[in-house]
Amino acid sequence: MSGCFSRLANKFSKGKQDGQKGPPPDPEPNDESRPSASESGQPDGVASSGESLEKQTPKDRWREAFNGLSEEKREALKKLGFSDEKPGPMGSSIKDLAGTVKEKQKACEDKFLKTKICGKEIVFREYTADIVSWIEKAGNIAIQFAPPQASLPWDLVKNLMKIPVNESEQMGALLLTTQVVVSITTRCQVYEHTYLNQIAEDSLGAAQSQLEKRLIDLYKTSLDLLAKSGSLLSSGTPRRIVQAIVNPGKAKDSLDNLGKQEDDLLKDVQACEVGRSATADKRSNEMLELLQAPMTRVDEGVSKLLTHMDEKEHIELLERISAIPFGEHHDEVSEKRTPETGDWLVEHKNFDHWKENDSSLLFWLQGDPGSGKTYLTSKVIDAMKDRISYPLKNEGLAFFYCKRDDNPRDNPLAILQSLVRQLSTTAKSPKSIQTELREVCILARERGSNFRFDQCKSQVLRSLNIYERTTIVIDALDECEPESRDELIEALQFFIEESKNPVKVFISSRPDPVLKNLLENSPNVGIQASDNQEDIRKFINAELIKRTKARPFLETLKPKIIAKLLERCQGMFQWVSLQLHQIGKSSSEDSVYECLDSLPKGLEAAYNKVWREIEGQRDSDRTLTKRALLWVMSASKPMTTDELLSAIRVNPIESLSLSGKIDEEGLLSLCNNLLVIDSQLKVWRFSHLSVLEYLQQKQDWNLPHAHCHAARACLSVLSAIYEKVDPEAGLDPSDHSKEHEILDPTHPFQRYARHHWILHVQGTRTAEETTLASQLKAFLGSPDVSSLHYQRWYQHIVLEGIDIPRTSVFYRAYWVSTPEIAPQNVALFAMCRFSFDSILRDWWEDTSFQLTHVSMGGLDLLATAALGGCRPICKRLVERGMDVNATFDASVTSCGSILTIAAYHGHVELVKYLVQAGADVNKVLRSGYYGNALDAAAKCGHIEIVRSLIQAGTDVNTLFEVGSSGSVLISAAVEGSLENVKIMVQEGKADVNLMPPRGVYGSALAAAASRNHLETVKYLVEKGHADVNLVLETGFHGSALAAAASGGHLETVKYLVQDAHADVNLMLQTGRLGSALAAAASGGHLETVKFLVQDGSAEVNQSLQCGDSGTALMAAAESGDARILEYLISVNADVNQKVVRRIGGSALSVALSFGYRDCVAVLEEAGAKDL
Repeated sequence: MSGCFSRLANKFSKGKQDGQKGPPPDPEPNDESRPSASESGQPDGVASSGESLEKQTPKDRWREAFNGLSEEKREALKKLGFSDEKPGPMGSSIKDLAGTVKEKQKACEDKFLKTKICGKEIVFREYTADIVSWIEKAGNIAIQFAPPQASLPWDLVKNLMKIPVNESEQMGALLLTTQVVVSITTRCQVYEHTYLNQIAEDSLGAAQSQLEKRLIDLYKTSLDLLAKSGSLLSSGTPRRIVQAIVNPGKAKDSLDNLGKQEDDLLKDVQACEVGRSATADKRSNEMLELLQAPMTRVDEGVSKLLTHMDEKEHIELLERISAIPFGEHHDEVSEKRTPETGDWLVEHKNFDHWKENDSSLLFWLQGDPGSGKTYLTSKVIDAMKDRISYPLKNEGLAFFYCKRDDNPRDNPLAILQSLVRQLSTTAKSPKSIQTELREVCILARERGSNFRFDQCKSQVLRSLNIYERTTIVIDALDECEPESRDELIEALQFFIEESKNPVKVFISSRPDPVLKNLLENSPNVGIQASDNQEDIRKFINAELIKRTKARPFLETLKPKIIAKLLERCQGMFQWVSLQLHQIGKSSSEDSVYECLDSLPKGLEAAYNKVWREIEGQRDSDRTLTKRALLWVMSASKPMTTDELLSAIRVNPIESLSLSGKIDEEGLLSLCNNLLVIDSQLKVWRFSHLSVLEYLQQKQDWNLPHAHCHAARACLSVLSAIYEKVDPEAGLDPSDHSKEHEILDPTHPFQRYARHHWILHVQGTRTAEETTLASQLKAFLGSPDVSSLHYQRWYQHIVLEGIDIPRTSVFYRAYWVSTPEIAPQNVALFAMCRFSFDSILRDWWEDTSFQLTHVSMGGLDLLATAALGGCRPICKRLVERGMDVNATFDASVTSCGSILTIAAYHGHVELVKYLVQAGADVNKVLRSGYYGNALDAAAKCGHIEIVRSLIQAGTDVNTLFEVGSSGSVLISAAVEGSLENVKIMVQEGKADVNLMPPRGVYGSALAAAASRNHLETVKYLVEKGHADVNLVLETGFHGSALAAAASGGHLETVKYLVQDAHADVNLMLQTGRLGSALAAAASGGHLETVKFLVQDGSAEVNQSLQCGDSGTALMAAAESGDARILEYLISVNADVNQKVVRRIGGSALSVALSFGYRDCVAVLEEAGAKDL
């Protein structure tokens, strides 16, 4: 978009941080003080002389729009106060309107707070404040610049605001209409002045004529809407008002249509902006800067960074970033939340302070187990959704529901990956994605990797700096992995401290001293979830209404039940839910009284009571109940009803034995409210985390025990099925005709067992391994010769191809491919790849087997074990004589060596062992994607491994012939891991100006600049003393500045030029671009081009010595960007400059050869000749 808009965005961002307001209004000017033609900034040959312009009468486009309305609408507007008389001074009209709005604001505060329209919460205070803000901007603009007839819409809006309203929905419709019309009117009067008001009608160019047509159409729609709103508001029919005005639809006078028209208008605004002179008048620029509105539509920081994608590619890319169904998790909680609960939280003064404060702030909601924190969090998420979606705001929102022992929902990396996905685009452009993020995703896909922790932090921060404001909501932070939870908290603190724009972080958790220590250094406010008695009352009442349908006698007891439960609940929803379940089983009033008289004290006592009832069940029922609890505790993914009802029938012994069938309702009844079915995902879960915690306190109810039970059941059914079925003998994986028969291969539980038995074996610990070991050995056969069961299982996995569960070890996220454990007749590869170590200790210690096996993937046993990261198995194989320095061809693995494999996969302890065992840390690889183990660790951002390998003596200045980087420092710089860069420079003494003989980037500084890692760039320059004017010998760019310019990374370009004093006109010797200006022009980055010319004094006619273009103008022509051509021509680029060594020799010949008609037209209009 325009340079003015760019300056506007920067100024607005700075103003927000400094707490500055817009400039005070100047005294209203007389006619003589209006800008002259020489100041107007119009394209050459368009503006008349200053003298003739002063005599022109400004065109009244609002009047023209009014005249184009139907007679009915014109009459309605006259009733609203429209007059044929010449309007009064605009300043007074705006002043009157401001007073009317403030009166309405007071009425809102006295009578209304908010309402819901079309499912969206409308907070009146926010709307009136926004309207007042726009009116103030309009006043400043009008007093300095605007023609008098612009008072027309303001008078109409003022009279609309004076219509008395008695319903909250009426007020909501009134404020919505006013907010949209006022903001659009303000922006449009700026567009009129800047692009149209100084031009005679017969002198309008094509772009100006199109803009004028769009403006008049937009004015007509605005007047239509005002007329319709006035009539409907006066009629006092709130529901009809909402349907007619607010709901998006086909009505030409709806708010939705008005927004779409403005989107179209902005395209014409951009076209006119390109045509403005580089020396545009100061007053026009100042007026544009007065529009300090946080609007996505005029914020280049968003629009230029988004790339539209087709639906399939977009979904695939988002799923690659994070496949966690965060929306379903929210919907499941939100739907179960009792209506009108949680209001106390979002209306609390502390919450309001957190939400409305202009600075970044953390809010911590604390509460004991079962107090309803998750439901309160869902209320916050719904409130934030409403805030940003209607009216549409340029704000980001991301949320996550943590869940203990439910991988990956308890994994900090998975949480950050989900945040990256949710902040990848704006609410206004749901089918787009940040351009740079798309490129990173494509690169990761090519490398077979995904976002790592530091990458996620950097990407989230980039997103935060795009949005005007962002809200991040994390529920149940205490359920995140304790070992790495502090990393997530530090990341949240990092966002609060480093974001240029406000970021609001909301977390809920139990009171936790560790969290308290970590969070106390961040600015935060908070409250206790125990302030929830009224919510619990509503919950009890709603539940009793449901239960009275089956037990009418409960109706008369409701007051007593509610009073008793509120008295004893101690703020715990879960305790109340358990008691309501007990009361719901009562068959008489007396039994209800017995329940109320024997209420347990606290949550643990309530669970003890439930457990006693389970222990009192019949043997067969108790067995099914406990199996269900064990399965839900250990399941690799939440289990469906078909999976769970079948799983609990399996007796976990070697020979398959099945219990009788049970249905869904029967199991729910047996589990006594300890298990529930997720309404969204249709899977089984514990009713509350405290259920799992209660069970884990019991003997033999730990997670390894549950995994052992699951592993034995899986192996039992797999052994039974593959005893009878040969997958290659006519098995059709798509045949689901017998899917309800548990021993059919297509049954859902068979599929679960087939893909998850490995994970359950891995989850078993020493105490349970003895029980499982014999069953596992029977299934595998022997190390050198596998069993028939195992071979048929492998065949079945291969036949399924990519149609596998996401939680399978063979799904792409786990990076296990079937060739890694083939051939199928050798079980050793599965033993190595899946780290079956201590459970098969006697095989590893006492059984002889061949060490010369090579998998179908081309790896030996030691390399396969390195993939799995199992140090003990690798140690056993090395002790048996395997070579730690074995290398592999690129056709086998991208890593090239065993140490590199371990480093790439982040196996810290294994890397340390292999080094101790004699692995050569300086072994330079001749094939693959990585030059050595340190290069792999650097590219993957594994900080501890990078430090360990440097301490072990790895030379950080080694140059490589393979991979895209050429050196380890370049690899670290590309990935943006500032910590790794620091380690290499400070501890490894890396040469920051080292130039590799090959590679994409040419130097570490160019690598960081090309990927827009500004902090890394600053460190390399300021601490590493990188030469910003180093002329590179290899790579695509030729210099660090050209690398940044090529990607349009304006902030990095500014830093290199303004702070690091990079030479803008440095003559490059290699690369495809020739100069920084040509690089920016070739990439279509208009703002970067403008900066290099205006602030960096770039020579627009410099003849280039290398690259494809020859001149910056030719680079623009080759890119097909007419905007940049127009700009370069406006700053005296020579359209007929000839480059002898270039075929075609001129910008025009280039544009002609590519068929860019718009570029050809621009060049020919400027006098270019086909040389």
